Amino acid sequence: MLKVLRENVKYLSWILWVIIALFVLFIFADFGAGLGGTRDTVSWYAKVGGTTVSPADYQHAYRMVDNQFKQQFADQYTTELAKQLQVPMRALNKAITDKILLREAERIGLKASDTEVRDFILEEFHDEQGRFIGQEQYSQVLARNGYTVATFEEDIRQQILKQKLLSALRADLYVSDAEVEKTYREQVERAKIRYLEVPKSRFADVAVPQSEVAAYFQQHRQEFRLPEQREGAYLLVEASRLLDQVKPADADLQANYDAHRDEWKQDEQVSASHILLQVNDKRTDAQAREQIEAIKKRIDNGEDFGAVARQVSEDPASKASGGDLGYFARGRMVKEFSDAAFSATPGRLVGPIKSPFGYHLLKVTGRRPAGR
Repeated sequence: MLKVLRENVKYLSWILWVIIALFVLFIFADFGAGLGGTRDTVSWYAKVGGTTVSPADYQHAYRMVDNQFKQQFADQYTTELAKQLQVPMRALNKAITDKILLREAERIGLKASDTEVRDFILEEFHDEQGRFIGQEQYSQVLARNGYTVATFEEDIRQQILKQKLLSALRADLYVSDAEVEKTYREQVERAKIRYLEVPKSRFADVAVPQSEVAAYFQQHRQEFRLPEQREGAYLLVEASRLLDQVKPADADLQANYDAHRDEWKQDEQVSASHILLQVNDKRTDAQAREQIEAIKKRIDNGEDFGAVARQVSEDPASKASGGDLGYFARGRMVKEFSDAAFSATPGRLVGPIKSPFGYHLLKVTGRRPAGR
């Protein structure tokens, strides 16, 4: 039985995709009921289980699909072509797919914590010294790209969730014998018992001699042991805000450095900007390759890399900053991207580079050698 269960584990990823497909089939039983009103009064566009695709969800998906075709067809993209490409239906399909992925991520217990969202933002929105650019500038950058702080951070949270789900679907799974046996027992093992329920109030006046209590405690001392505990309070302070207020002496800095030299070791790093076009259910590998080549020609012909990245890149983390990824060490990015970045000459355009995320154009903007 263990062998049979283990052999079936490899089909879990396939089964999850079947579940998602079944979601899509059932969606259309409700699809259209929410469209009975006018554009201004419609409350939802489709239902996905217990959730709905709201007008805001649909408009967000529509802008992404519409921008994709504008980048692909440029001046040839007209209202008539948009009708032929069925942009509204494609947008609705994308919104529904996003809802399904998020619903499945929630079902299997995936979470995108506030810490993950915060770390993502602090890593991407920083100045040349690596400090957060500040709330005001952060809000301004988002506003220029059609986001509020709340909508952008929710979008990041959803992107993290979907990426976790896709990673789980692609991952090779291993289940130990103990885990298989535990699951098997939980599903099939049963016991038949008889019991008598008595109200505890009937024994409220039962008195146990102190000598018996003491004897029982001595025999079961380990069961009453409590772990060491502490009560504390803390204040969370953004370290970068204190740097301008603290002015340590040069001698103190040198002494601290000498005492912790090993902690100041730094691997070789490069700073780079990139443009990403994803390969997904809306764009084939060949289409993505063709489009990224066209974008590369625009930059070769003199267009600013940062301006083009803000216009066409599909990396939500770096798009607003012109594709800037800041400094990173080897292994920090996916292998294909990291290998290209560390072998590139600063200032030169590199790519297209194929990675699990799609196709990249890369421009290395700086390099830091390893050392202290």
